[in-house]
Amino acid sequence: MGRNFLLCAGFLVLPAAFGAGTKTAVQETAEAKKIFADHCAICHHANSTETKVGPGLKGLFQKSTLKNGAKVTDANVRELIENGQDGMPAWKNVLTKEQIDDLMAYLKTL
Repeated sequence: MGRNFLLCAGFLVLPAAFGAGTKTAVQETAEAKKIFADHCAICHHANSTETKVGPGLKGLFQKSTLKNGAKVTDANVRELIENGQDGMPAWKNVLTKEQIDDLMAYLKTL
């Protein structure tokens, strides 16, 4: 009985140890929405295609091209976020890679 108890206890501890520090999808979405609100919403609508200062981003990844004419791809959207263009500031020195990853995932849900 003692050995079986230790094995069961180990299985209870392992998931907690491996799960420590990982974010849930809800946490990632909440963080991404905050990143958008803090850095993007001043110029872009999330729930509309209407232009604010920059284009509305609703349905961004369903479009064929970006405002600059480039094809809508992960690489091109990331490039635009990181390096900016045509009045949009570069965010690569403001946001971390993880924050940009979260923002990219959020943009795909719009």
